[in-house]
Amino acid sequence: MTATKTVQLVVGPTSTGKTSLMLEVCKQTGGSIISADSRQIVKYMDYGTGKLPIDLAQASDIHKNDGKWTIQGVDIYGYDLITPEQFFSAYDFAKYALETAAKLLSQHKQVYIVGGTGFYIDLLTGRVIPANVEPNFELRKLLNGMSVVELATKLEDLSKDTAKKTDLSNKPRLVRALEILLAQKVTNKAKLPYLTDVNFTYLGLTGPNELLFSRADIWLESIWDNLLAEISDLRARGYGNSHRLQGLVYKSALSGEKERAKFDLHAYIRRQKTYFNKNADIQWFDISRKDWREDAKAHIIA
Repeated sequence: MTATKTVQLVVGPTSTGKTSLMLEVCKQTGGSIISADSRQIVKYMDYGTGKLPIDLAQASDIHKNDGKWTIQGVDIYGYDLITPEQFFSAYDFAKYALETAAKLLSQHKQVYIVGGTGFYIDLLTGRVIPANVEPNFELRKLLNGMSVVELATKLEDLSKDTAKKTDLSNKPRLVRALEILLAQKVTNKAKLPYLTDVNFTYLGLTGPNELLFSRADIWLESIWDNLLAEISDLRARGYGNSHRLQGLVYKSALSGEKERAKFDLHAYIRRQKTYFNKNADIQWFDISRKDWREDAKAHIIA
């Protein structure tokens, strides 16, 4: 049976301008965005997670609600779903995103899923199947005390097949892979509410590493002071010991290491590129090319 609805996924590494582009598109189509970013789900963490495009950082027409922001009249779902101490798995995100997309489609809205967390996107589109393994926080604490090299070695010892499918430089992915392999309790989660009668199409934004690194550096410089203030606010709210503050950008900001934060962003961009390049269905647009924005918009709206 031929699908009658299309959900477009706009993906790619950080600093490519995905959200900025899709805000422009949504103003033309009346569509809504679902953010597929594992960091933007967290409330009170706005600057370090890049919820606002750099050109809109000082915009006044932004309305924040739990689960949804409205920026310049465009709804973005998937922001502020949880507070920093709450657990929210990739399965939880996929369930939320699929239910939200189904609701919007039933209202005859155009839906765009936009983000850089490849695993979230693969899970909600059915490219990967969720593991029925509940988180083991004691085991995670133990594994997080190990180095990336130690974790990778342990994973390869336990399962060479799993190791081949895992990013061996990504500590959270290594920890989760080991957690699944070492699990003693398997749960029977409800099947994800996959969308039916829907065709997924992929558009990706990319560019030379030097350009993306430069854009990431400029972004970090522009938000640094606000990021430090945001961390102070998180501490005042009682989230100073949250594991979220050990994540990308925030960990380096805690110790005032701006250059380290830039290095971490560069490494993150490389990992994102590697992950997304595994998906042959993505139509890529190079943001270093002169007319990329108009070409990408025409491709999406066509």
